[in-house]
Amino acid sequence: MQRQALEKLLAEYESNLNDLKRRARESSQSDDNPVASDVPTHDADAGTVLFERERNEAFGEDYAATLKQIYRALVKMDEGSYGICDNCHKPIPVERLKALPFANLGIDCQERLERL
Repeated sequence: MQRQALEKLLAEYESNLNDLKRRARESSQSDDNPVASDVPTHDADAGTVLFERERNEAFGEDYAATLKQIYRALVKMDEGSYGICDNCHKPIPVERLKALPFANLGIDCQERLERL
């Protein structure tokens, strides 16, 4: 059941990342070939474009990081170490794995890490 959840997440995140990359390419191509116009570009328009690019880059980084965690969880599943905390080596509660199938730390270890 967890493998299916991980594979579903994997497909979703890969799709989202590919969509972001496609939009970035399209945006880059439109910047390289601007449409001729006698209407000047407003500074606010340029700011919006810059904001959207930076937002998409941040989403892309988040998607890539999550994909790495999902791949790692699948490898751990194949190795038989899925559901074991990377820090304390105790079992990760099933409820946590249901909520976050790619969790690699138990709740206590995750909370300690976040306090650092």
